Amino acid sequence: MVFADIGDRLTLSRRSGGVEFAFDGPFGGELAPDESNLVVRAAKALLATLNSSPGGFRLTLDKRLPIASGLGGGSADAAAALRLLAKLNDLALDDPRLLEVALETG
Repeated sequence: MVFADIGDRLTLSRRSGGVEFAFDGPFGGELAPDESNLVVRAAKALLATLNSSPGGFRLTLDKRLPIASGLGGGSADAAAALRLLAKLNDLALDDPRLLEVALETG
């Protein structure tokens, strides 16, 4: 087994009004900010489950792993998005709503 020293990076920043998704990095231009993206799907599902808005924020994915390369980048990115949004919403990582969305997203 070999561990790669490269990976995607996801950051969350507060902004005034609305939710925004941005994609950077070598493979970021290949991504769409719609439901086909696991980060977008996970974030929207959690916000809908919580039925509240934490205010405006921007999730930026620095996509460094090739898309559909079989390395689990999309799933890991979605999990990172859920962790960031859990922190933003003061949710414990074992909150049943968070776990439900994680299972639904994959």
